[in-house]
Amino acid sequence: MANEEKNPAEQGDTGAIEQFQPLMDALGPKEVVRRTNDANLAATQILARAEELNKPELLERLATLPPKEWDIGCVSRAMVGARAILALTAKRSTVNVQSTSARIDAALAEESSTVRKRMMRLCKYHFGDDPVLGPELADIATGSGYLDTAQDLIRLAAIYSKNQSIVSADRKHYVATDEKDALRLAERIQEEYDKAHSVEQKLAGDQVARAWTLLVRDYDQLRRAASFLFWGNEERLAEFGPPGSIGRRPSTRKATKTPVTPSAEDDAVV
Repeated sequence: MANEEKNPAEQGDTGAIEQFQPLMDALGPKEVVRRTNDANLAATQILARAEELNKPELLERLATLPPKEWDIGCVSRAMVGARAILALTAKRSTVNVQSTSARIDAALAEESSTVRKRMMRLCKYHFGDDPVLGPELADIATGSGYLDTAQDLIRLAAIYSKNQSIVSADRKHYVATDEKDALRLAERIQEEYDKAHSVEQKLAGDQVARAWTLLVRDYDQLRRAASFLFWGNEERLAEFGPPGSIGRRPSTRKATKTPVTPSAEDDAVV
């Protein structure tokens, strides 16, 4: 039928971009989440997870959840968002140079790395076993590259701010200026990184980042749905890892198991 409304999740990539564009444009600069994940890989992985949850028998179960607490529309939106990112990254590839062309000041990189490592040591010692902060710290530890470092510093500053009484009592690793320094350094990294890119590259990268910001919100909802559907099935739940783990390729470094102690070395940042 000519007037039949098409399911948004079945639209092509161009339609997905058009549908997302008003929401992308409405995001404020501080709302945009910038990550260095492989955007294509991340979108492909989330698309697969959303398509799995889009099965009628699973949607039927999800429909029993209170609508005020969970939006079932996130499944369809995630599928659209993933396809939008696949299309946007294809467009970006026509104007984007290799990210390795971007460099930041060596002193800034060194100071950022030092502050991040010190804050990570403190947080791992005090919050490594925390059911909420533990997984977040593990996610932060996977970061690599300048933009990840900036985001990691922001996240660590937030942990410090919310747990000031605990972190300030640590006489070995706590430095009173670290929280403010982390935010200052994150801003400087972003500024220097931006200077290294052309207007076209910035626009293309910004579009991908805005689409990712919207997609990750719906992906968080997908993770909640997975907890409901696959509770007790650790293998299935592991497929719905934290947003920061999506789109990351396996590390080529040989993993070593080191007990978490106040002196444990943090992973390299840059």
